[in-house]
Amino acid sequence: MEKYNYINPEIVGKYCRKGIYGVTYYMYRETSGITRRIADPLSRPNKFQKIQRIKGNCFSAVLSSLKTNKKNKWNRISYTAEIDNAPFKLMLKEKQDWIKVCKAYNILPEYTPIASAKDMIFVIKLTGLSPSLLYCYLCCFRCLVELPDFVRAMLYLTRTKNMDFHAAWLIASTTCVPSATKIHHIGEWGVKYLCKEIDVNKKRIHMYDVFNFYKYLNNPTKYDTRSLIPKNKNECYRWDCASILRQISKKIIIDDSILPKNLFSNKLQNILEQATLTEESLIGLRND
Repeated sequence: MEKYNYINPEIVGKYCRKGIYGVTYYMYRETSGITRRIADPLSRPNKFQKIQRIKGNCFSAVLSSLKTNKKNKWNRISYTAEIDNAPFKLMLKEKQDWIKVCKAYNILPEYTPIASAKDMIFVIKLTGLSPSLLYCYLCCFRCLVELPDFVRAMLYLTRTKNMDFHAAWLIASTTCVPSATKIHHIGEWGVKYLCKEIDVNKKRIHMYDVFNFYKYLNNPTKYDTRSLIPKNKNECYRWDCASILRQISKKIIIDDSILPKNLFSNKLQNILEQATLTEESLIGLRND
């Protein structure tokens, strides 16, 4: 039987693969007041208005289009993943569990139906969203097809090992997200370039990253007050998710590295709820 603070390297760190898939985005105005999911809103012009279709995996085209969203003409974005040719696929239950876990920690909207795991059609309400939070939502959908090893690692860490979600995200990211992909991942956390072998139980992560990620997900509007609707044509905004996460708390501890075994401590939750990360609390976590 595994020790409670031991992570199985066969599940976390052995594989670090990038899936192949396609995405179609639709931005449109929903007129019914509800959030309906449909594969192609263009097929229902009487139900959906001012529809724009974008083909391609990259989020950049979405952001460019949103900059033209004058007078809030779009209030929904639909993300439809095409996974027929994906070489590495998650099982349906894994995808369902991923949606449940992400909803529980506010990194997917609460209205996301579990049924989305089967048809891979996700709809997001744009009203009241900041660019960074929309980026988080889109990333979680993308993980289902682009980062299956990351999702499996997250489910193992949070559900089997009962690790804190935010700590698990850092461990899974730095062991299962390919270096070439991390620039498109929340926080830009991933495997270091040219890293060949990873021993997850010896892999140190930065406690500031865990701390800031926790703070952000518990109050995203506090740390990103921007709107998806630009105030004027000269306003330039980016997703800025990673930069916002880095700026949440001022780094005053020189060595904030921590081993995974220490992140199973009962002290972790109290530390994350503190106003600032202190040297004393970090020492206590390491010694627990």
